This record gives sequence, structure tokens and C-alpha cells, in this order.
Amino acid sequence: MNTRSNFIEILKQEHAASLKHVASSIVPFMKKAMDHFIEVGLPQKGSPGYAYFPLSRLLEDKTGGYETFPASIHDLVLPECLHSFLVIRNGIVDLSLSDLSALPKGVVVEKLESAHSPYQPFVHAKLVVKQKEETDPFILLCQAHLKGALIIIPEATRLAAPLQIIFMHEASSILPTFNNYLYVGNGSELEIVLTASGARQGQMASYLDMEVGDRAKVNVIRMPVGAPALMLDAMSVYLKKEAYLNLIDLAEPENPSRFTLHVIHEKEGALSRFFSLAMMRSKKEYHLKTLFEHKAKNTGSYQLIKTLLQSKAKGSFEGQIYVHPEALWTQSYQKHATLLLGEQGISYSRPNLRIMADDVKASHGATISSLDEQALFYLKTRGIDTQGAKKMLSEGFCLDVIQNIGIDSIRHLALDMLERVQADVPSLLS
Repeated sequence: MNTRSNFIEILKQEHAASLKHVASSIVPFMKKAMDHFIEVGLPQKGSPGYAYFPLSRLLEDKTGGYETFPASIHDLVLPECLHSFLVIRNGIVDLSLSDLSALPKGVVVEKLESAHSPYQPFVHAKLVVKQKEETDPFILLCQAHLKGALIIIPEATRLAAPLQIIFMHEASSILPTFNNYLYVGNGSELEIVLTASGARQGQMASYLDMEVGDRAKVNVIRMPVGAPALMLDAMSVYLKKEAYLNLIDLAEPENPSRFTLHVIHEKEGALSRFFSLAMMRSKKEYHLKTLFEHKAKNTGSYQLIKTLLQSKAKGSFEGQIYVHPEALWTQSYQKHATLLLGEQGISYSRPNLRIMADDVKASHGATISSLDEQALFYLKTRGIDTQGAKKMLSEGFCLDVIQNIGIDSIRHLALDMLERVQADVPSLLS
């Protein structure tokens, strides 16, 4: 077990070593981010957003027993993305492993840390602003290393195939980081799939900053990871005038995982929808934190979070809807539902509204329940056996998220997740 001070000291040494391999023009930015990380420090037990996450697991000595990458990258590539996938290996864009031949001309894919990119001043200026207001230490750590992808979708561009971004990491660091920036031009449309793969005993932190231009439409799917590492993921999405975001989060964690989502409706008419489905087998856990900010008139957001827990599994949701004074006529909805499939499952739910404007419609709610006995009885009176009835009810709980998945292979993968959870619960099938 590492101590907190030892863990931070190793991170500082790794950061100092990384500065030797980057252009001098971006060193000051990286140093400021690292200084801010040290100032903020690692979260303590009970820190906002980390009240339920097992921080002690982050400090465990995980040396030895590491896995390597799959023999073929195509083991991770979706059939819908065979010519539209980007590999980011150990934080570095690896075009030799990628296939971007299906992308339209004009789409920019570069290393975020590239000193020769004409977009560097714009991107770094934006990240500096974000850095000044950031308080999450792991987002700051990602910015301190500044390794990842810069993706720019030009105006009025439509991607015919989903773009799959595959994050691959080896156990080369105590906490590998990925920092990525995506800009979607006005009127563009695309679908993005985020996949991670890495060492069984490893852990990683990632941050995606996305700006969606006027009248642009973006669909994002976070797939279950390809390897059971401890995950600390974060995403910020800035929506411009009449921009649209549809985000689906699928989780089947092996090690403790956490996802932080911040959606900012910056301009009038911005809309967002968020669906999350986390399925935890025995003793697994997943933690979700969301903040949906409305800063302009006539904006809307919809959140539906589903958590499925086996015996001794743990899940948490902390979500806030924040309507600023100028955000008149906002409509926002948030619901968190938990289904317990066994005994001693733990679910924490903290939905929250912060309404500073009049003439808005905003609501939130949370439910925690087991399989409904009356519904089971009804199905059994229709000739369905106990096993089939219980499976139908647990599937029904998940389907209002799964049915919103537009990519066939991912929808089938989500159903496979559900079957694995059901198969591991003997009491469910008795």
C-alpha cells in the first residue's frame, strides 16, 4: 500500500520525466496544471464527488500481474467502425494502429501535445481557462501530462460511420492519463464510441473536453471497458446555440470505476439527453456524478440513470441540475432508479436541483427497489415460470436505456452484459 504522500511524490517524478519529451512551448502550461493538482491534492474521504469512492484502492501497490494489449487491435474494433477508429496508446495518438480512411476530408486528428499544430494556441487558451476553475484533481492531472488527441470536425460535416476512440494503456505509470479535446463545427453531425482497454491490475484517468457548435448534433456512447482496470473518467461538454447531445453510458466494472459528467448549455436552444446503465456483479462498484448547467433561455436536459446491483455490489449517483438566473424557460428532468437483485447491495442516490430562475420546469427523483412481487405474480398467472418472469422484469428495467442505443453491436453487447449479471445471481433464477 502506498501512502498518500508517496503516491503524489511518484506522480511528481513521472511528471518531471515527461517534461523532457515535450516541446518547450507547452511546458509552462503542464507545470501550472501540476502545481494546481498538488495544491488541490488527492481527495479525502468525504470530499465532494468522492464520498463513496474507495480511495484506498487507488493507493494499493499494483506492481506485477499486468496484462498486455490484445494480440490484434481488431479484437476491440466494432464492425460498424472498421475504417473509422482511432487508437490512443499510453496517451499518445498512434496512427499506425488506427484506420481513419472513412473520415471525410477536412477532419483533423492530431496529437494534443503537438507544438507544430496551428490549433495549439486556441486549444491551450481554452484549456488554461478550464484549468483555472477546475477543482477535480484527476482532471488537473490529465492536463498536467497533456497526452491525448485533438479532433476537429469542420462545419457542416457529417460522419457516415461512427468514430470509435480506443484508449489503450500499459502499466507504465502509477496512474496513466489521457487528455482529449474535440471540437464539432456548426451544423455537423457525428457519432462517437469511447472504449478503453488495459492492464488488469492497472488504473487510469481520462478527461474529454468537447465543444459542440451551433445546430451541431453529437451522439456519444461509452462502452464497457475492454479490460478491468480502475477507471477515473471525466467529460465536459459545452453546447452552443441549438446544439444537441445524446450520451449513453454503459458500465460493467471489474474494479471500482467513476465517471464525472459536466454538461453546460451555453446558448439558447441547446438540448441534451443522458442515459446511464450500470450493471454490477457481486462486490463490484460504479460511481456517477453529473452536473447539468443551464446558462441560456429555452434549453433542455433529460437524465435517466439505471443501476442494477447484485449482492454486496455498490453504486452511487450524485447529480445536480443548475439553472442560472438568465436561463428562463428551461426544462430539465433527472431520475435515478436502482434495482437490487440480491442481498446487501448498497445504493447511494443524491439528486439535487439548484434553480435560480423563474418560469422553468425542473424535476428529479430516485427509487430503490427489488423485483416487484405483484408483477411476478401477474406474469406467473399468464403461464410464465418464476425464472422467466424474473428475467423479464430485470430486462424491462434496463430496456428503456438499451433501446436508445443506435449501434447494433453495442446494443447486443448491452444485452450480453445483462445476461452475465442474471447468470451470476442464483436467487434470481430460482
